[in-house]
Amino acid sequence: MKNTRFIILTALCLIFSTGIGTVTAFQTPESIVAAGNVYVSNVTYDPGSFFTNDAGTVTVYVTNGNPDQSVVVNHVTIGDKNIRLMSTPYDSSANIGPLQSKSFVFSVVADAPEGTYYPTFSLSFRDADSLYSRATVQVDNTPLKLTIVDQPDAFSQGKKKTIFMQVANPRKNDLRNVVLEVSGTGVIATPSKTFVGNLASGAKIPVNVTVSPDQETTLTVTVTYKNGNNPHKETMSIPITFGIDKKQANP
Repeated sequence: MKNTRFIILTALCLIFSTGIGTVTAFQTPESIVAAGNVYVSNVTYDPGSFFTNDAGTVTVYVTNGNPDQSVVVNHVTIGDKNIRLMSTPYDSSANIGPLQSKSFVFSVVADAPEGTYYPTFSLSFRDADSLYSRATVQVDNTPLKLTIVDQPDAFSQGKKKTIFMQVANPRKNDLRNVVLEVSGTGVIATPSKTFVGNLASGAKIPVNVTVSPDQETTLTVTVTYKNGNNPHKETMSIPITFGIDKKQANP
């Protein structure tokens, strides 16, 4: 009986060691050296910077620097507790040819306050160890800025007056679909809606609105815009009071 148990244990050990040899046989000195020539060549975020709780995408470009050898990669992912991954990691194998680049696109959400973050990008090789890289991203809650450049000291019932405003983008990334709307009880605003469009980082654009009030009221100016595909808005209130406009010339 003891001899039988010894034979069975010996056979199991041989089978187990053979299995291990099969798994690790892919890793050779050549494949390890080849994996060392694979690197992250670029990282882009959309939007370029996030508001807190904004969702977006990150695209990571991986380049195979080997001139004559392909590499096989699998289980590619990115994220941490602040920049959380919302999409599924890449779990299927992908081949990157010699001197070729491959892009990996992930959906993420900025679950963090203002600051600079470094989510970890990781990639596993079939025939070598893993590749790790940090992909810097900024969370910035600076809003689009709406200012009044000039306006009358006072308004008159039924008389048209013009308010000169300016919309500016102080952020480090472009903003999309900027729209300015003006509304108020007992007042006609022309135009009531102005489509500004995309506003580049650091850019500003004038917006003039003519108002004709029937009563003293409050004019509400709302600017809506998108950071990536995330909607945001800013609101300003302008009191409309009747009186003598000191800026108007006395005939």
